[in-house]
Amino acid sequence: MSIFLYYEIVVLLLFLGLFFLIITEQLYFSNKGNYSPTVSIIIPTRGLDPEWEKNAESFKQLKYGNSYETIYVVDSDDSSTAQVLRDAGLHVVVSTTECNKCGGKVAAQLTGLKESTGQAVVFADSDIRVSAGWLANIVGPLEKSDAVTTFSWPLPLKYTLLNMIRAGFWIIGYDSHLAAGGFLWGGSMAFKRETLDEDYRDFMRDKIYDDVTTTSYLKSKGKKISFNGKAVCYNAYDDIKFYKWASRQEMLVRRYSNRIAVGFFLFMLGLIATTIYGSITLNPLFLSVYFLWWIKGLLTSIRIEKVSFLIPAVSIVSSVIAFFILLVTLTKKQTEWRDHTYRF
Repeated sequence: MSIFLYYEIVVLLLFLGLFFLIITEQLYFSNKGNYSPTVSIIIPTRGLDPEWEKNAESFKQLKYGNSYETIYVVDSDDSSTAQVLRDAGLHVVVSTTECNKCGGKVAAQLTGLKESTGQAVVFADSDIRVSAGWLANIVGPLEKSDAVTTFSWPLPLKYTLLNMIRAGFWIIGYDSHLAAGGFLWGGSMAFKRETLDEDYRDFMRDKIYDDVTTTSYLKSKGKKISFNGKAVCYNAYDDIKFYKWASRQEMLVRRYSNRIAVGFFLFMLGLIATTIYGSITLNPLFLSVYFLWWIKGLLTSIRIEKVSFLIPAVSIVSSVIAFFILLVTLTKKQTEWRDHTYRF
């Protein structure tokens, strides 16, 4: 068998793999439901995110068929942030939960649980900006599920090269949700209150990470996790520490969803190899895979009504950067984020 035939087979396999991913992503993009209990939205907050006022305002303008409360939980050593949020008229509590070994975000979530009253609980990140229908769509599928999550679309506040690379990197997360067979994204995840019972709270008291460990807990209990892309929210950011942020994301995936990391590594290895060979031999066949990759991102942007031609294109470059970051961080065991040090 000639080298060219091997090349054609590899390109075909990559193409079919992406085509299958596109179809399944569209089929499982949303899970509908009509559950509309009272809700407590708990937002762990450390420091003030860029344009935080607009993020906070979006939580005030939700269209939801029942009452909801929004609670910002701030670390005890971050009094300046707490004061600014209170001055803006937001409901702020200080993280006081007694878990010495847990991460700061987990501590804030457990504190919020104690301080909240809703029949359903939603954990959200402080750097997301939500659409008017976000809450109804993240809570509604709890009618038939134990937990519901979504994933945000990147919203760079400045169109710098670094911000665009991060945007392209970020949308790979949509693929990860499907490949993992259901896992929670900590930026937006909803639960019935009874799901977050005493057993759950005890389990989390010595955990550093929120979403990956909550996912493992729910799966160990045989609970159902649903994804609803219609719960649209945006990750608003202006990045100045891309490598630190990206390496942390990849280290988390490698540690807690190893099959995603392996699958991504093998796919990118094949893609890079076929690109090099195709460029040397002037065979444009490899470009078909890149075109399909772009279509994948474009379709997602259309589904969330934030049509983007540029970010899916940039994600091709970002995926190559992500591949090399994965290699560089293989032996790394520690990273820092929001003034906290995390070990893997």
